[in-house]
Amino acid sequence: SRLRNMQLITVLALAGLVCPASGAGWMDASGPVHDASCDVEAVEAANSAQLHSILDEIMNTTYFRLMKVDLSTQCEFFAATAAAPTSSCDSAPPAPALESNPFSQSPAPPKPAACTVEFGGEATAPAPGFLAGRTDLVDTTTSPLENQLHKETQGSEDCNDARFWLDMCRHIHTNSSELINLQLNPEKFTGYNGSKVWAAIYKENCLQRTGDEGGLCYEERVLYRLLSAMHTSINAHISLKYYPPSKAAGRATWESNPQRFFHQYGPHPDRIKNLHFGFVLLLRAVKKMAPALSHWQFQAPTPAGMEHTAMLVTRLLDSSILHSCSPVFDAFDESMLFGKPHHSASKASPFEESSEKVAMDARDNLKRQFKGVFQNVSKVLDCVACQKCKLHGKIALMGIGAALKVLLVPSQLVPTSLSPEELVAVFRTLASWSHAIKGVDELFALARKQIEMNAAERAPEVAVKALDSEQTSAVQAAIKAGLQDTLLSSQVKHSGSPDSDSQMVGVFELDKTLGSISAAATDGVLSQEQEDALITRALAREPELLLLGKHFGHKPATFARHALNSSEGASGGAN
Repeated sequence: SRLRNMQLITVLALAGLVCPASGAGWMDASGPVHDASCDVEAVEAANSAQLHSILDEIMNTTYFRLMKVDLSTQCEFFAATAAAPTSSCDSAPPAPALESNPFSQSPAPPKPAACTVEFGGEATAPAPGFLAGRTDLVDTTTSPLENQLHKETQGSEDCNDARFWLDMCRHIHTNSSELINLQLNPEKFTGYNGSKVWAAIYKENCLQRTGDEGGLCYEERVLYRLLSAMHTSINAHISLKYYPPSKAAGRATWESNPQRFFHQYGPHPDRIKNLHFGFVLLLRAVKKMAPALSHWQFQAPTPAGMEHTAMLVTRLLDSSILHSCSPVFDAFDESMLFGKPHHSASKASPFEESSEKVAMDARDNLKRQFKGVFQNVSKVLDCVACQKCKLHGKIALMGIGAALKVLLVPSQLVPTSLSPEELVAVFRTLASWSHAIKGVDELFALARKQIEMNAAERAPEVAVKALDSEQTSAVQAAIKAGLQDTLLSSQVKHSGSPDSDSQMVGVFELDKTLGSISAAATDGVLSQEQEDALITRALAREPELLLLGKHFGHKPATFARHALNSSEGASGGAN
């Protein structure tokens, strides 16, 4: 019976063979990107088709690989030594512990000594006493031809002045005497644990989470999502380059740690969606920069290098690309910030239902708080004890701040509002998040493969122990027939129940399909009627639907689209 089938799935789930029906540990982010008018699939398609490759080329140019960042600013909040290096540089709060580890074997984490940076070229060692004992120093090697001119912009204290947003990045100092070659300092595991820093970012700046977004106004949600995007990208890059080269371990290059990323983000697809949100916001800012970028002097050692850089930037902003990727370039609407009422299920901004005078005062106060929180977060980054972590954190935050500035100032101010460092930071952050979006899919695919391989190895024996005698016989028969050689092809022969038709029931496919239906309904992709219909089809063990669940279950929105289309096709065929 259907009840018996569901009991069987529950037993297998408790035995650790399959994920619960909710599919929380297996679901990739999919469907609508909250607070943006696009979905995850559109962002990933545009990124894979064109944007990632162009951004990767831009990052290899002289102009965009060099940057001045002051890493010596003193921490104002707590002793940097309090955040001592331990296990990772992700700075994430501890992920919820899983009742059982789906990975049977994981390589031991690298020792902190593996993050030592070698100085290249003619770079000299740091002065005595300066960051003594550090093994995470930033490589500042540059050629004499790579020096550039720099300028600063100043803002206004009047929040109704168009220049109010010009100094968003005032606490991310770029008055360093040395240029940093960012190609020599890629994001990867360093051995640093910055959990205290992230706690300060999230909790000490009125951005503490309460389990949902109901207590956040629109502007707060935007800022939270951007910080979460930065956090997710950092974790993705660390997980992609986690285990350093080792002859003893047989590693010729840096290798990934998908298990780590799965534990942190598998149950939290909303955090992955925040990365997509941040990506489209930055794309919107870059599009607004287009007129200024058409006249920008991209300095390089040779005229050919300058022309090549300008050509690549022009290619990114080419009308055909803007047209084909318009769903992501135009997905964020900056006019919703500090302006018209926001139509959202979450709490509205405090000025929306007030009288005009009170509303204006509340809006002005919100602007000051928004800018103040961002600048406070900028100061918190000075408390990061790892130089490389601080470097990438400051670049990302500068990219966010510069993008917000571009979106909030009038178009005529954009050409004069950006410093060279801010422009580089916007593009580098955009490229970093583009790489992270591709990396997330890679990490989840590797994690799922490992889970399935480990579970498949123990599926037959555990399944037999978990079932009653009648079901045990069916499983043993399936094993004998060679049908239970992989996790997702595992099947149980059902017989003896009143409504049994001796059909092979794909237990794991059914679990995956039910989880996908649940996730799609939660995301609003399915109506109640559609959800009920798909559940009925799944419990009836419809082979086509279970196959869709097997191959598209990790993308609930895509699965739902195909499932509904298959239902319509079946109805049409019946007629």
